[in-house]
Amino acid sequence: MMRSLPKTEASHMVYIVSLKIIILDYDLTLMDNICDFYLSFNEAYHKYVGKTISFHEFYKAFVNDQLINIIPDNIDQEKLWKYMRKEICRSRFSRLNEGVHYFLYYTDILGLKKIIVSGRGCHPKYIYEELRRHGILEYISGVYTFFDQEILGGVEKVLFDKSWLLKYIIKKYKINASDTVYIGDYKLDYYSSLEVGVNFIGLTSIPERIILLKRIGVKRLARNFYEALLHVLDILRKTTQV
Repeated sequence: MMRSLPKTEASHMVYIVSLKIIILDYDLTLMDNICDFYLSFNEAYHKYVGKTISFHEFYKAFVNDQLINIIPDNIDQEKLWKYMRKEICRSRFSRLNEGVHYFLYYTDILGLKKIIVSGRGCHPKYIYEELRRHGILEYISGVYTFFDQEILGGVEKVLFDKSWLLKYIIKKYKINASDTVYIGDYKLDYYSSLEVGVNFIGLTSIPERIILLKRIGVKRLARNFYEALLHVLDILRKTTQV
């Protein structure tokens, strides 16, 4: 059953909406698909290093942002990561993160478009298929991946930098950066938002990842999409009072 908003939250919804678009990172943000991430990383690791690693070893490195350190120095990391992000194109064990339906439903009431950006290197059609399978396609206005960035001649300053994609979306939808909220789980999501000037909400249920995001300066943090909606409402409240 869809949860109703508490009165204190519902009262925010009478404000004139100044935000226009919410940009959602896909893997590990909108989707809880850590197993897919592990399998894709392991496939790339096996191809370039010649062996695999256990989920325990992977997860320990992942939550502490140390995956780069378990890749041998003689391996071309850029090739490994680009191979990996193509391997994750078809999710096998994905599920929606906590509160996604609730978040999408109420932001629709607010008239906010939802756009997905993804670090995957595949055609957006694969993500559209997953959105349809999970029953949330109707809430999503567009999907953009590094496949789009490549064919459009975009620039990736460092691996997984999404600033070019964010700028492209802002230009395409004819909005200002301040009219946008970007929700992501990783430091490059935050750094990309800083470069473009969009509002940012860090979302992760993993305590170690929350600490990492706090350490680099993320102010708005959510453990799930229920909390993310509260941040969106607070941004709306503050911008309409200016």
